[in-house]
Amino acid sequence: MLVALQIFLIGGVVSAAVGGWHLLNRSPLQHPYAVIGVLCASGLIEAFALKASIGTIKPRRRKHGLLHWFRESGKPEVMLSVGEDAAALAGVAISLLAVSIAVLTGNAAYDALGGIGVGLVLMGTAFFAMHEIKSLLVGESAHADTRNAMYDWIASRSEVTRVVSLVVLKWADDLVVAIQAELEPQCSADDLVRTINSIENDLRAQFPTARWIYFEPELREHGSHPL
Repeated sequence: MLVALQIFLIGGVVSAAVGGWHLLNRSPLQHPYAVIGVLCASGLIEAFALKASIGTIKPRRRKHGLLHWFRESGKPEVMLSVGEDAAALAGVAISLLAVSIAVLTGNAAYDALGGIGVGLVLMGTAFFAMHEIKSLLVGESAHADTRNAMYDWIASRSEVTRVVSLVVLKWADDLVVAIQAELEPQCSADDLVRTINSIENDLRAQFPTARWIYFEPELREHGSHPL
């Protein structure tokens, strides 16, 4: 959160403030073609950097898109790296567009507006990154689709009579699963343990990210919401 605050938020405020100052004072655009050349080179470098950052994410985790990965990821260092590169590339694109329009129209105000736009992109990235990282610090439940799929899978087991409760929490890129369920009558305590172990092993095979599984068998006599 501190990194996101310092790199993105403060940088965004400074960029927007400088852009606002140039807009109010109508500062002329100096060496525009050199600026365009630098921005083009920066855009290529940032594009390669973003591609490299995205390449560190496992393909199966980004198959639904980067936004979905951001919401599901539990690795803040990778999130910040990808977010920084994406914001930098977006900032370069906005700056290049603004400078190009300023050169074509002869109005330096577009360059100032570009600076403000870059600041807004950086601040937006900061708030988004801080929101996602904060959820990892205070705890975050798994995505509803993951929990629902897990619930349906458990309820479909022949050994399970009723799923009393299911709690699925994210722990980095892994899941912590707590299950309360009624089971079919077992002949002995050993059979009960074997049944629970079988359910846990099959659940982990079906959902590989379920690293920690805690299964608590319940009895109907304890009511609908046992402790």
